[in-house]
Formats: sequence, structure tokens, C-alpha cells
Amino acid sequence: MTDATSTDLAGQGFAEDDLPQARAGADPDRPHRGRLFLPDPVLRHARTGLFASPWFMRAVWVVLAILLGGVLWFVSSVGVYLAASGVATVRGDMTALEVASDLSDLTAGNGYGFVMLALIGIGFMVPAFIIGRVFFGSWSTALTWRAPFRHYDFVKAGTAYALLMAIGAGYGMIVSPENYSATSILTDPPPAYALWFAIGLLAILIQSGGEEMMFRGILPRLIGVLIPLRLIAVGAVMAFFISMHASNEDVSQDIAFNLILFTVLEVFYFTVLFRTRSISATWAIHWINNAFIFLLLSTEPGRTSSMVPFIYTDPVWSAGGSHLTNPRVYIEFGIGLAILSAMLFWRRSPFYLPWHDERA
Repeated sequence: MTDATSTDLAGQGFAEDDLPQARAGADPDRPHRGRLFLPDPVLRHARTGLFASPWFMRAVWVVLAILLGGVLWFVSSVGVYLAASGVATVRGDMTALEVASDLSDLTAGNGYGFVMLALIGIGFMVPAFIIGRVFFGSWSTALTWRAPFRHYDFVKAGTAYALLMAIGAGYGMIVSPENYSATSILTDPPPAYALWFAIGLLAILIQSGGEEMMFRGILPRLIGVLIPLRLIAVGAVMAFFISMHASNEDVSQDIAFNLILFTVLEVFYFTVLFRTRSISATWAIHWINNAFIFLLLSTEPGRTSSMVPFIYTDPVWSAGGSHLTNPRVYIEFGIGLAILSAMLFWRRSPFYLPWHDERA
């Protein structure tokens, strides 16, 4: 192939080391098709800023970025916690802070629990933004993959998932009402409960947003600048993210079963990410999912919040059993995921998320 042809292909969006695939007929505008085992142009496009250098130097910058991220996470997280501790000391309510510090409960009236939850997100947001600016050359690196951050994707994905969760909870209450119970929040709500509910939504928005920026906005890109294979970059981040949640009580009580469902959900999240090239939709789904768990419907054993108006008591888990070999729960989970996929990927759906290259 002549140099002129190579230059033309590069002008179409192919990196220099993508040219063999370009000659084979690959389309630079559709990197979401068939890229599990081939170098991914989206990940290769992460070679900007300090990463626009030879492989060895990229490896050095990746290590430095990870170290900087760890330091920033520690400083931002500890800083907010120390501020909360200072307030608690002045007010003389250290017990309330200690109760909130284990992140196991949100209680209307105890603001420390909400601060601790938001702290998780802040601890990830700060390093995600700074790593994006310092190493990739853009503050928005954590939000988008060379595409605009579309707020209507956030609204559509969040609304679709909220409807699915509501339908699923309603179906469960109809089929097995004996497993559901109401809490005193419904009959005896604490003062300003609606305000604390709104504060909870905001805290969860920050927490889920921080995790999205780090685990879907930055970390896959850091791996991708070294090994631009989607399967490796996504697989490594998924394994890390899931391992962080494995010790949670609601996951560890049926670890094998929950890890299977967790993995499938993570694959779905990354499917949406590569489809839209933005965390706008995945952030919304993550937010609504956590809001249901913390503020609307918790499962016992493993309940995470006293603010929920409804509790689902799982009879299998209560008896010390496992759902691992129960085909019914897999079928119900599959149906729910299929419905969500149709809502987001079917062109006639009001919640349809277009491919990034279908947008004007």
C-alpha cells in the first residue's frame, strides 16, 4: 500500500497500527462491532496527552497515574471524613458518626451516613478528573469516550431502569406477598423524611457517579493504552470492581450466585458504555439501582438501610440456603435483563439509546 493511501486511512480515524485492519475493510466509525479479540480503536484513541508516547513510556505513565489516583483517593476521602469528624466533635455526637461510618445504614436525621456514602463517590471523582486532565489532557475523559455527554441518555436509561425495578417489585408483591413487609417509615415517618430522601438521592448520585467515572471512565482507558483489547481491559476492570463488592453482606451471603449475576450485569453495563461511548446511561442505571436498595426496597438478610419503606425477606437466604442451583431465579433475572435490553436497544422504544455513530 502506498504512503498516500496509508495517510488517507489515518485521516479516516485509523491509528497507524490499525492500518492492517483498515486494509481488511474495517470501519473506523463502528469500533463497537467485533472487537472482543482485535485491537479496539476506542481504547487506542486513549493514547492522547502523556500517553501519546512509545509503549514503555506509556507503561510508566500508567503506573504513575495509578499511584496518583491512590494518593488522591486517600486525600479526598480522608479529608471529607476528617471534616465530618470535626463537626461531630464540636456537636458532641461522635456516636452518630461511628454508626454511620460502617456504611451499613442510612437514617433520616443522621446526616453522617449520607456524608459517608457521598464520600465514596468523591474519593473516586477527584482522582478520575485529575488523572483525565494530567495524563489524557482533558477533564472530560472520565465522562465520555470521544463522544458528548448526553443528558437525555441519562434520563432515558434511568427512567427505563426505574420502571423495570418498579414492575419487578410489584410482580413480586403480587406473586409472593408473604415475603414482603412494610416498615414503620410508612406509618410513622420521621420529621422532614422527604428532605432526607432527597438528600439520599443526591448522596447516591455522587457515590454511583464516582464509581462510574473511575471504573468505566478511567481504568479501562489506562489498561487500553497498554493493551487495547476490549476483552482484557474490560475483564480486568470488571474483576477488580466485583472483588470490591464481594465482602458486602448482601453479596457474600450467597457469594457464588451473586457473583454470577454481578458479572452478567457488568457485561451489560459495558455493552451500554461501548454503544454510547459515555457513562451517561450507565451512571443513571447504577444510580437508580442503588437508590432502590438504599431508599426503597432492601433484602433481608443483607438489609442495608433503615430508610426503606419495604423489605423483601428471602426465604432461601433466611434458611441459610443458596439460589445457585435454582433455575427459576435465573429465568426471572434473564427475563428482566431481556426487557431492559429491549427498552434500551429496540429502535421503537421511547428509551432507545442509539449507537454513537447514529447520532447527528
